[in-house]
Amino acid sequence: MSAFHRLLWINDNVCSSDHLLGFEEHKWKLEYISTPFYFDHKGIEFCKSISYSYDEKVLLMGIGIEDREAWIYFVSTDTIDKMLLKAMSYY
Repeated sequence: MSAFHRLLWINDNVCSSDHLLGFEEHKWKLEYISTPFYFDHKGIEFCKSISYSYDEKVLLMGIGIEDREAWIYFVSTDTIDKMLLKAMSYY
């Protein structure tokens, strides 16, 4: 599982960012990608880390908010599965 960030720039300033999750099944080939989403709000957010819980039913995600706060979000793998779409293959 990988996190991707998209930034929206207005007049040389970052206005907001959103996130996409990607899932690679074999040799880092992107198989699935999520719809864009925000963790907390439309603004500056950065996903620093992703880890499975001990039972692999929840993802723990370390998120920086507005470069001044840090939070850990707990997201069920069922929620993630519902967000994932088959990625287009360019290979």
